[in-house]
Amino acid sequence: MVRRRYVLKRLLWMVPTFVGVTALTFGLARLGASQGVTWSEDPRAVWVAPTEPVAGMWSAYASWLARSVQLDFGRSSVDARPVREKFFQALPATALLGVLALLLVYGLGVPLGVWGAVKAHTWAARVVFGSLLALYAMPSFWCAVLLLWVFASSHGLGLLPLQGWDTPAHWVLPVICLSYASLARLSRHVRGAMRDALVQPYVRAAVARGVPWRHVVYRHALKHALVPALVLLGAIVPQLLGGSVIIERVFGISGIGSLALDAVLGRDYPVVMAVTTFGALLTSLVVLAVDLAHAFVDPRLVLDDA
Repeated sequence: MVRRRYVLKRLLWMVPTFVGVTALTFGLARLGASQGVTWSEDPRAVWVAPTEPVAGMWSAYASWLARSVQLDFGRSSVDARPVREKFFQALPATALLGVLALLLVYGLGVPLGVWGAVKAHTWAARVVFGSLLALYAMPSFWCAVLLLWVFASSHGLGLLPLQGWDTPAHWVLPVICLSYASLARLSRHVRGAMRDALVQPYVRAAVARGVPWRHVVYRHALKHALVPALVLLGAIVPQLLGGSVIIERVFGISGIGSLALDAVLGRDYPVVMAVTTFGALLTSLVVLAVDLAHAFVDPRLVLDDA
């Protein structure tokens, strides 16, 4: 019963979050439309002549929300194509880019964090994690241009394609550029959690009983370190989604990020609303999944929240 109440409470929290994000974006979009921008020729559109008072604004938002639930976001104000068609055409590239980046972040970040905790007092660990800190501070667009110049341009090594998303060779640089900041962040969190776990009494007791060090690290301490890695997923996914805007533009990938940037620059507000809705819904679902998984790993959260 307590677990059901916890799940229901988390589900209910998604509603004001989603409504708040989409309503704020809708209001800002209509404010932009009021500056002389016509949204769509679609007779069902609610973007034309947005001069009514606040009550009319909420009525227009309710009309948009009712249509968006049916995945009807109207037509683009740039080329009059259905927004749904443009969105689903761009979605596969962004989905693949995000999944590959997430696999790289966790596939490399967790082992690197564990290694950094075990080898915490070695020069190698200090150099690696100092480099990760410096890498985390680098802007993604600067890193993308640098990697393109070194590995893809005719003035560099020329080992990889310059732009596109057609073959696995095209995936390498975009995935690296999108994931390196999250990789540095995750590995440092895992290292801190592992170092904290390795000095806990139950770990020292296992060492005192003669348990092999490898088993102590991977069977006892790692369970403690994976909790912050799980919680951090709720922040990493939105970070990857936001970073795809710059990465897709630099590498010429026709994905959601490029679609969103083109829509903002071209004041294509129906597309902006569709992308915002997708981002808000994806973030809410990921945070919900993380909360439920965290509660499953640590049932005390359910009891404390009850």
